[in-house]
Amino acid sequence: MAFSGTPLAFTLVLGFLGLVCHPVSASSDGVVVFNEVQYNPAGSDESGEWIELFNQMGIITDISGWRIDGIGYTFPKGTLVDPGSYIVIAKTPSAGEFGPFTGNIDNGGERLRLYNQSDRLMDQLDFGDDGRWPAAADGSGATLAKLKEYTASGRSDLWTYSEQLGGTRLAANFPDAGGSPPTTTVELISLADVWRYKDTSADPGAGWAAIAHPIGGDWKSGAGGIGFESGNTISLGTVLSHPNANPSYVSTYYYEREFDLSAAQLSGLQSLKLRHGFDDGAVVYLNGTEVLRVNMPAGVIDASTSALSGVEIDNLSADMTLATSSLVSGSNRISVEVHQERIGSSDTVFGVELDVEFADVIPSSVPMLSFNEVPPATEASFWVELINPGPANIDLTGIVISAGNDPLRRYQLEAGQLAPGALLLIDEATLGFKPADGEKLFLFDANDTVVLDAREATGRLRGRAEERKGAWCYPNIATPGLPNVFVFNQDIVISEIAYNPPGLGGSPGVPPTFEVIPLVAMEDSWRYNSNDVDLTSSWATEEHPSVGDWTTARGPIGFESGALPVPLSTVLSNYTSSTVTYYYETDFVVSAEVFNTAESLVMTHQIDDGAAFYINGVRVGEFNLSSGTLNPETLASSSVGNAAIETLEIPVSSLILGVNRLSVEVHQSSTGSSDTVFGVGLDARVQTSPGIAALPFRNSDNQWIEIANRGASAVDLGGWDFGRGIAFNFPAGTMLASGEHACVARDSALFAAAFPEARLLGEFSGSLSRTSENILLRDSYRNPVDELRYFDGGRWPKATDGGGSTLELRDLNADNGDAVAWAASDESNRTEWKTYTYRERAASSRGPDNQWREFNMGLLSDGEILIDDISVIENPGGGAVQKLSDTTFNNPAAWKLVGNHRHGEIIDDPDTPGNKVLRIVATGATEHMHNQIFTKLSSPISNGTEYEISFRARWVSGSRQLHTRLYFNRCANVNLIDRPQDVGTPSAPNSRAEVNIGPTYSGMKHSPAVPSAGEPTTVSVVANDPDGISSLTLFYSVNGGVFQTVGMGGGADGIYSGQVPGQSAGARVQFYLTGADSAGTIQTFPQAGPDSRAMFQVSDGSAATNGWRNFRIIMTAADSTFQHRSIEVMSNDRLGATIIDREGDIYYGCGVRLKSSQRGRANL
Repeated sequence: MAFSGTPLAFTLVLGFLGLVCHPVSASSDGVVVFNEVQYNPAGSDESGEWIELFNQMGIITDISGWRIDGIGYTFPKGTLVDPGSYIVIAKTPSAGEFGPFTGNIDNGGERLRLYNQSDRLMDQLDFGDDGRWPAAADGSGATLAKLKEYTASGRSDLWTYSEQLGGTRLAANFPDAGGSPPTTTVELISLADVWRYKDTSADPGAGWAAIAHPIGGDWKSGAGGIGFESGNTISLGTVLSHPNANPSYVSTYYYEREFDLSAAQLSGLQSLKLRHGFDDGAVVYLNGTEVLRVNMPAGVIDASTSALSGVEIDNLSADMTLATSSLVSGSNRISVEVHQERIGSSDTVFGVELDVEFADVIPSSVPMLSFNEVPPATEASFWVELINPGPANIDLTGIVISAGNDPLRRYQLEAGQLAPGALLLIDEATLGFKPADGEKLFLFDANDTVVLDAREATGRLRGRAEERKGAWCYPNIATPGLPNVFVFNQDIVISEIAYNPPGLGGSPGVPPTFEVIPLVAMEDSWRYNSNDVDLTSSWATEEHPSVGDWTTARGPIGFESGALPVPLSTVLSNYTSSTVTYYYETDFVVSAEVFNTAESLVMTHQIDDGAAFYINGVRVGEFNLSSGTLNPETLASSSVGNAAIETLEIPVSSLILGVNRLSVEVHQSSTGSSDTVFGVGLDARVQTSPGIAALPFRNSDNQWIEIANRGASAVDLGGWDFGRGIAFNFPAGTMLASGEHACVARDSALFAAAFPEARLLGEFSGSLSRTSENILLRDSYRNPVDELRYFDGGRWPKATDGGGSTLELRDLNADNGDAVAWAASDESNRTEWKTYTYRERAASSRGPDNQWREFNMGLLSDGEILIDDISVIENPGGGAVQKLSDTTFNNPAAWKLVGNHRHGEIIDDPDTPGNKVLRIVATGATEHMHNQIFTKLSSPISNGTEYEISFRARWVSGSRQLHTRLYFNRCANVNLIDRPQDVGTPSAPNSRAEVNIGPTYSGMKHSPAVPSAGEPTTVSVVANDPDGISSLTLFYSVNGGVFQTVGMGGGADGIYSGQVPGQSAGARVQFYLTGADSAGTIQTFPQAGPDSRAMFQVSDGSAATNGWRNFRIIMTAADSTFQHRSIEVMSNDRLGATIIDREGDIYYGCGVRLKSSQRGRANL
């Protein structure tokens, strides 16, 4: 299929099968992304900093209100970015750019974050100026440039430095081959540069521009611009006399200066661009040849010729392209004569800027000259060693070595040739300088437009290692003028990684327990006042003896005709509805034990209508009463029909050791109330057990890395470290025997408790990313021993990402940077069959409960489990009716597996051949109407009846949450299937270990991405095997036909290729390959072979040619037909496909599903 624009009807998951482009990062939204950064311009002036963004979308994107944290810039309202377009934010913006920004981009590295107007992270770039980031972008004038603009921004391997100084502002960083390369502009003359000029009336003659005029006599010198203007004009560095103040009026002024062009610059010259300010007219010459007239008549020009009209100059003109045929290598001269419009004109202005523009060098044509070895910056006699790593001789003429891009510390190589693989040694005396510690050395081409290489001078000897693909490492000894010498360890490999071990399940917790110690009982004696007296608001601060208006009686006390939870002990004989407030108090003793151990006080009360409570005169709470100031006439908040038992928790801080007083005032809700009730008890709660706090599901911190010694001898790891991903230094004397495995862990206590027999070398700092991490193991020289980057998806095993397995290296001798070399650990020997049973009474779902009779089940995420002996029993405590027709999976027709659960099957029990079990395989979560396993019940479910659902299960991999239910989610339950918490084989041979897995592969691609009808298509791949490659075979199928084979040739640098013959328009071609090593072991790639979906489609003429973005989703016809079957349209299972974006970027191993409503999907 081919689509113009992005089809919203599909959900796509991008895989990693030999990607031509890396998938967009999942950590940010990747709509508009960072694409190029000029963070350290050449020289000390930081005003040239800028950032370029790129719109990866196929639609216009409104970024109004978005901001870039790190430079403090917010985009103004109305900022729209066209699809596939660039915008620049500059400290000193040019026309069409945004800015200025007020912050600075740190020369040592910066974290740039792009947020939208809702504070959502849209993209992030966290770059540095050392380590994995390109040194050439730090001060040479080259920029930090993304290799491919439609990729993520976060990883250093997706960035390099620009191929030209100044970068490619508002243009592609690296244009496609065959396209017009960008240009580099070099300033030759600035406005303020010094000119020789003549401002007298003497006529220099018609041929004046053909010769140079030294300063003296009529010729002077001054900085531009030059002239006299009483009004606004360009910046004048030299002010002339008023034209009318000269002894003889000057009608024409003459100017000249030189500029240099090297032979290399002249050969690569694209154009010469002049910006001018001439008041009134002018003629411009290069080396005496006229190249431009501005506001001047045709014909012969002499000193008396007037300009065509008067001109006022406010700014320099736009670029004017000059003819370049008169230019020469070396010194050139530009000459300008400026004419007045008439005698008596009161002003004259001259100003010029001149740039030369070069077509950027095609990468393949750039001299492949590199630094090869650099001693410590502190070396007494410094030197540098260069190498030609390319296949052809290099012309060294004019190539420049610079320290810190300092114009005063530059050395230009003499003429000569450097043969392939040859070295060139240059000593300090020849260089004329040495770099400081931490300073960059730059290698520029002869045009000064391209950085060939850059390296930092450090405190250590460093050199280029051929055996590490040209990586810079630390030689054992200095070998100036001779090949570099390294001692690399080839025996120690990273062999197992637990980056996301099984999560820790949540628990409801256990509440604490308390002993309740009574302090006051409702039936205790109380002193009370019911005589309608007006007590002050501080009445509870003092004790009231039982005299006068105060009486003593047992509680509860009141006047009530209805039933109460605790009956009244004392009835108020003097009750009258006109009394609003009644007062009560009693004393109680707090022992030292209660005072020291009580955690809280609980008041139990029955009150009609409202009350305020006091302990030792301090108000501690209220019921149905305002919390504000009270008086005897304050009414309760509302009427209480019949008093009920209520509780109130009170802090223990209100207690004192010994005698305490509890005081209560009860308020009526109105003066017409017919009853009043008071009853209060007070208990102290002393905690007897603390309980256990509830815990949510959470990640396990038991992360670890295993290394193995595949060599024949023990290795001393002392002084080694993990230099990336995690931080760990191996203690001195740490030995790893031949064949031994050992680990480092994030939490040594967790690891030791889980794996007491494993060898633990220590605890590392930091943590492993649960999505992707680059891990680097280094020896004591800090040279790389092993390095890899794992992922949590694509071709990498999914079960290792919290699914109950570790990441295990299958073959210790295989390339462990390739996903093919890894597998999820086999945990089957740690699991066993177990019976799971639950009972529940069916309740109405408010749907047509009897319309369907189904039992449904499915996993809540991708995973695999085995099921046997399943039953649904109706009324298990009575008639016990079995509702399933097939409980032992002997009738496959009884069970339906659909959607993302369709890959399951009925198999023999691995432990008991002949016993059939259901193997559930889920690629995603189950749903209530689809993506599940179901069977028909023998009769409808009866709401209100109890059902027992029971089965045996054994976890295999991934999710352990099995959801079972009767249709419409009745009697639903999430069953947690037992799985091991501590997985993997730390410090032991891997469960997936193989002696030889055969070749590993990377970089598979086909070309062209969309071939024309009849055009052959080349499939290439990089194959690697420690035993060597014996043969590779390409398999291809056209339009679902039988697979045909083609041999793949090559082998240089491990690259093999085969060609699929040209096919007819619209043909869909599926392909895979197999390779055999010299031992005869075969490995297929992609690993699913004919079931994989690496594909291309011959151009069918449907691609948009109007500038719209093309997005091809290439599937087999059979998959497309299956996807649109009525029973599968609701499937969330992703079918294999290849995606081709913009007819160029290829993504193999993608997943496609329909996405719409239940009814809408059928029409997609």
